[in-house]
Amino acid sequence: MALPLSSNQSNCAEDHGRAHGTRLSVHSLGSTWFSHRCRISQHRTAVVDGATGESWSYGELGQRASQLAHWLVEQGVQRGDRVAMLAPNHFSVLAVLFACGQIGAIFVPLNWRLNAQELNEIVVDCTPSLLLVEACGMEQIVQLVETLVLPSGLCLTAVPDLADLDTSGDAAEGTKREWVIESAEGAKRAEAIERSEGTTRAGGAERTEATQRAEAIERSKGTTRAGVAERTTATKRAEAVDSAVATKESEAVEAARTAGLERNDNEAAANDEHAEQPWIMIYTGGTTGKAKGVVLSHRAVLCNATNTIVSWQLSEQDVTVTVLPMFHTGGLNALTLPILVSGGTVVLERSFEAERTAELLERMGTTIVLMVPTMYHMLVSSNAFAAASYAKMRTFLSGGAPCPASVYEAFAQRQLSFKEGYGATESGPNNFVIDPVIAQQKRGSIGVPMLFNEARIISGEGDSVGDVQEAYQVGELALRGGHLFSYYWNNAIETNKSVRNGWFMTGDLALRDEEGYYYIVGRQKELIITGGENVYPLEVERLLLQHPHVLEAAVIGLNDNKWGEVVAAVIVATRDSALTPDLLVEHCSLQIGKYKVPKRYVFVNEMPKTSVGKLDKQQMRSLFKR
Repeated sequence: MALPLSSNQSNCAEDHGRAHGTRLSVHSLGSTWFSHRCRISQHRTAVVDGATGESWSYGELGQRASQLAHWLVEQGVQRGDRVAMLAPNHFSVLAVLFACGQIGAIFVPLNWRLNAQELNEIVVDCTPSLLLVEACGMEQIVQLVETLVLPSGLCLTAVPDLADLDTSGDAAEGTKREWVIESAEGAKRAEAIERSEGTTRAGGAERTEATQRAEAIERSKGTTRAGVAERTTATKRAEAVDSAVATKESEAVEAARTAGLERNDNEAAANDEHAEQPWIMIYTGGTTGKAKGVVLSHRAVLCNATNTIVSWQLSEQDVTVTVLPMFHTGGLNALTLPILVSGGTVVLERSFEAERTAELLERMGTTIVLMVPTMYHMLVSSNAFAAASYAKMRTFLSGGAPCPASVYEAFAQRQLSFKEGYGATESGPNNFVIDPVIAQQKRGSIGVPMLFNEARIISGEGDSVGDVQEAYQVGELALRGGHLFSYYWNNAIETNKSVRNGWFMTGDLALRDEEGYYYIVGRQKELIITGGENVYPLEVERLLLQHPHVLEAAVIGLNDNKWGEVVAAVIVATRDSALTPDLLVEHCSLQIGKYKVPKRYVFVNEMPKTSVGKLDKQQMRSLFKR
């Protein structure tokens, strides 16, 4: 439900906080750009719900973020606390994100595609003060929530209906909601119950309303006071907010005093310090080991956004459809936040359906969009894609995996701009730029470094480490810039392995051509050594994908007594194709050395993937044991 903005009510988060005396200033927490954008573009459309057509202006987004910031403080959330969230792509995700930015909390979007055990491990690792749920009717999230085993003291909390919050963020009586799990056979549902009923359930136990209120005060003030039930609700809320804000102010003053500085005379230095404060933590994981929490500061998020805006030439005229989930950096940081920084419009889609998404891209006047190769394969095969003109589209951008030749050809035939990108959660994710015309000429290239970051290719080990100078020589890709992550949460060992002298060691093998354009050739740990020769899986995968009847390809090394390893391929072929291993051997032998050509093949209907959508090459190896 949209909340009307009165003529005398501020539309920006900073003014909103000042008006209520809380001084929850985004200035002090490195998010100045958000309050400025909400003021400058207050009447422009910021976000649109692709399913319902509902939209929020920048002014409305700023107001809602401020209301949620006050509400979070009321729940006892303090600076540095983690606020985790389970939700599909929805307005509330952005509102909570910016609310966390205003009060110094760390926003942790959770992957609802994980199973309960994986998600439980993440919750235990990040120890959130609050776990918010906005299911939007998605049965997958509801079912996941029902199987979670939460740490003691942590409850699932429904995101408050912002229509129930007044202009200070205070909830009306009886509207604080907890997410309740009904596990009965048949209709399993998660629903919010209201505190006005007198009790809420958490983990099967019933706690009184008075107890809950006392705990909220204890969290925000650090003490428990006798006679709390005798004081009015309004007084208690005011004290909770005042105490939290006072704590933040005293911390800032003490920091300035320790440095021998006066706070008012060193605002710039304070802003620099606060810019390094954590804002977002995104969990990422490969095919082995537990997921790692990648901590992104205000500085990193803004540097990635501004670098993207300048290098990719984004503006307030741009419109993107975010179909990748915002618990991934591709959904949140690749285009969503850069578009919002630039004053453009973000259309949120909760799931990908080829016909619907193709039509939505046309109807919304989309100018740039990011999707993964599997989505593009389905998109270009849809009737809606064939019928659309995409007159306003500047670039279709692909990431996450190599793109098959059939997708390149589909866009080339329509004379639509298409290119591939490269990124990692730890590095923005945006690092390279390439003109779509050159992208068609240099298929598979990720381009050249963007304006405000650096890239280098490193070879050797120990004292012999050095930069690769020659064209087409392979080495590990390293990145540097203000967009890099701060550290892995609770994992100093992995942080020290990944960052060397300010450079992020990606673990990806890359090369440059004679014109300086970069290509990714594979993961360092996936390098195949057969008969003493190096084979880079991605090089072979790209070649396989050039075959007209190959939809997806993955290349792995299998242990072999004679050669050490042999090259093997897992293939998803086009429907009704007569593709055989002999045909693929013939195709590959025309362009690469014999030792690189896969010797063994398995054809599957669907690629084995992990819960985070990455190719599961461990599972692929088991396919060859059958």
